[in-house]
Amino acid sequence: MQAALVADLKRAGLDPAIDEEGSVVYSDGQAEAVVSASHRIRDGKFRWYLLRPQDAGQAARLRALLEAAQLAYFVEHSESGTWFTVPRADQERHEELFAQC
Repeated sequence: MQAALVADLKRAGLDPAIDEEGSVVYSDGQAEAVVSASHRIRDGKFRWYLLRPQDAGQAARLRALLEAAQLAYFVEHSESGTWFTVPRADQERHEELFAQC
């Protein structure tokens, strides 16, 4: 997915930098293009969407609930917090679990 994101950004005329952790580094002025590209890549490949807990405690509770329910997810950590990428097909169940956090 990272390679697809970088290629998409290059097609858009941006020259993304990659930091030592493998994250795409971008300026505030590039944020909208980077976020749009990353959502397009994810949606095109997985048909998943993002959940963002309010804090670390809620993130831990959500993770435990997703695991107990045996639902698929990926965790992404960013400067804005912890994000869970989850399949859209399970959205109704996610909403139930998120309400329990």
